[in-house]
Amino acid sequence: MAPLNNISDSLPNPTNETSSIFLAPSNNIISLNKNDQLISINAAAQAPLKLTTTNYQSWQYQWETLLTAYDFLQFINEPPSTTAISVYKRQDHLIRSAMVASLSPEIIPFVTIDKTSYVLWQNLATTYVKPPYARIMSLRENLNTIQKGNLSITVYLQKIKEICTKIASVGVHISADEVFLHVIHGFPFEYNSIASTLRARETAITFQ
Repeated sequence: MAPLNNISDSLPNPTNETSSIFLAPSNNIISLNKNDQLISINAAAQAPLKLTTTNYQSWQYQWETLLTAYDFLQFINEPPSTTAISVYKRQDHLIRSAMVASLSPEIIPFVTIDKTSYVLWQNLATTYVKPPYARIMSLRENLNTIQKGNLSITVYLQKIKEICTKIASVGVHISADEVFLHVIHGFPFEYNSIASTLRARETAITFQ
């Protein structure tokens, strides 16, 4: 985002009171008149997570958060009116352009016919909102079979957390108690006394 109040003082002052164009330091063009301001989103900085075939939930969360912050949810939740004013259409193009910039290269060819942010959003949701069942089963299998082995406790727990994060990214919730069981099930024999002590606790143990 390139807010107007951050534009360099060295730029020339506009001479037209009703319309002016500024070049922001990020090279994003912002057009301003008395009633409307177009916002250019820098996808690389504000939405760095690129959509792949396996991370739609995380990508969706990223964009819903960003669009909510700028009060732009109407661009993805409602199809544009056929009588939409020019500034609305131009803003829609800027949002759609930023979204496309946050897609992985293999996905972009499938959205090139989507001419509005709304259609683009619906296309991606329909295609990726439900992850492949095989992907979910593979992640769950990784969690069920992980062993500490010769890993340090830190590395072992980091690997479990990484798997749980991937599972959450495909929309599957795993409770803290379930994660705890996977942790102790992967302990080697010499950790049996520690595992027994942890199981005997009266209160739940958080991952942290």
